[in-house]
Amino acid sequence: MAQYLNRRGFWRLATRFWADSRAAVGVEYGLLAALVALTILGSLKTLGVSLTNLPLPSLVAAFQGALS
Repeated sequence: MAQYLNRRGFWRLATRFWADSRAAVGVEYGLLAALVALTILGSLKTLGVSLTNLPLPSLVAAFQGALS
């Protein structure tokens, strides 16, 4: 009987876990953001652009100037 209760408890927990979709959207957005970042980095690597040579400070300054 104890083994049946353990199985029943497991299936009840598994059913509640799969039915709960509150965090699923956040996880999906996180995976999409990671995929986009990897795609950008892979493209830069393929094009031969060194990440240390990117003009990030000047780009940030340009965006700040455009926003103000």
